[in-house]
Amino acid sequence: MDSFQKTYSGQTRVDELDALRGLAALSVILWHFVCATYTVPDAGTRSVVMSLYVLFQGRAAVILFFILSGFVLSLPFLKEPRPQYGAFALRRVCRIYLPYIALVALAILVRTFVAVKKIPDLSDWFNDYCGAPFSLKTALEHLFLVGNIHIMEYNNAVWSLVHEMRLSLVFPLLFAAVLRMKPVVSIFVCMVLSGIALINEVYGWETSNGWQTGYFYTLQVAAFFYRRHSFGPS
Repeated sequence: MDSFQKTYSGQTRVDELDALRGLAALSVILWHFVCATYTVPDAGTRSVVMSLYVLFQGRAAVILFFILSGFVLSLPFLKEPRPQYGAFALRRVCRIYLPYIALVALAILVRTFVAVKKIPDLSDWFNDYCGAPFSLKTALEHLFLVGNIHIMEYNNAVWSLVHEMRLSLVFPLLFAAVLRMKPVVSIFVCMVLSGIALINEVYGWETSNGWQTGYFYTLQVAAFFYRRHSFGPS
C-alpha cells in the first residue's frame, strides 16, 4: 500500500511519519512518568534506569517532532496552487491553539482543585506543581501562546507548542526563503540560527520565563523546521 494517504480534508499523511510520531509520543510520556516518579533510587536501580534512558529521551523526541513538523508543513507548498496564508494560518491555529487552551484550562483546574497537596512518594519535579495558589495574571498570560510564558506554573509540557505556533505563523515566509537557497546555504543558516541561540544561553541576553520559552530558543527550533524543497517528495 502506498505510504502516502489522503485525509478527509485532502491533506497528505505519511504512514511511516505517523509511526515515528507515535514512538516519539510514547517516549515523551515515559519521560514525564520517570520525571514524576524518579526519587534518587539505590545505585542498582539507578543503573537500570540509565541503561533504558534511550527509551524515554523526551527532549530528543520533541526535536524529532519539530523536524517532522517542518517536513509535513512543507508538503502543501511543494504543489500548485500553494495554500493561501490566511487559510494556512487558520488551520494551524485550530490545530495548535485550541487544544492548547483546553489543555491549559484542564491543568489549571487540576492544580487548583485536585493536586492541592504534595505526594511524598513522588519526585520534587512533580510536587512543584502541587499546592500553589491560583494566579489570574499567569492564567491570562497563557492566552497569548506565542509569548515568553511562565509555563512552569501549570504545565511545562506545552513549551514545544509555543515554538510550533510562533514558527507556524511565519512558516510560509521561512519556506519561501529556503526555496531560494542552495542546500549548503540552508545548512549554514541553520548553523547560524543554532549558534545565536547557544550564545544567548552563554551570555543570558534573554531569560526564559518558562522551560525554553524564550524567543532566542525559537531560532534553534527554526533550524529544525528549516527544510530544503529537494528533501521532500517531488
